Amino acid sequence: MAAPIVADFGGLSDLQVGLVLVPYAVATVAVWLWSRDSDRRGERVLHTALPMAVAGVFLVVSAFTLAVSPVVALLAMCVVAAGMYSTISPFWELPAGTFAGAAAASGLAAVNSLGSLAGFAAPYAVGALNDSTGDARSGLVMLALVLLVGAGFCTWYGRRRNLSRRVHGVPVASREAASA
Repeated sequence: MAAPIVADFGGLSDLQVGLVLVPYAVATVAVWLWSRDSDRRGERVLHTALPMAVAGVFLVVSAFTLAVSPVVALLAMCVVAAGMYSTISPFWELPAGTFAGAAAASGLAAVNSLGSLAGFAAPYAVGALNDSTGDARSGLVMLALVLLVGAGFCTWYGRRRNLSRRVHGVPVASREAASA
C-alpha cells in the first residue's frame, strides 16, 4: 500500500521505494516477539514503556543521521517502527488491568479518544514546528519527547498502581494465594 504512494514522489528507484517498507517488516517481527514475551511474563508496564522510550531515542538518532548516513537513518527507523508498534499490544492491557466492568469500558474509551485527538493534532504541531524553525528535525524531536514523556508516565503510573505485579488483571499475590 505504501510503495505506490512513495513511488509517486518521483525520483526514487525501485530499490529506494522497497527500502521504505523495511521498517514495517522489522516491526512486524518485533511486535510478534515482544507481545509473546509480554504474555509469557504477564508483565505489561515495562513491555509498554521500554519500546516507547527506545523509539523516542532512535527517532532523534534517525533525524540527525539522515544527512550523514541514510543507511544508519534507515536502521534507526527500523528500531523506531519496532518500538512504536511493539508498544501497542501491551499498552491496551493496562486499562483492562486497572479497571473492571463499566469502568474498564470507560477507561478504554478515554484512551481511544485521547489517541484520536493526538492523531489529529500531532501533524499540525509537527508542521508548525517545522515551519517556525525551518528544520524538519524539530518536529521529530518533539515527537521523540512525547514518546519519552509517555514512557515515563507509563512507568510511574504502572508502578503506582502496582500493575507490573498483575497477570491478566489479577494481582500476582492473589493468584499465588488461590493456588496454594
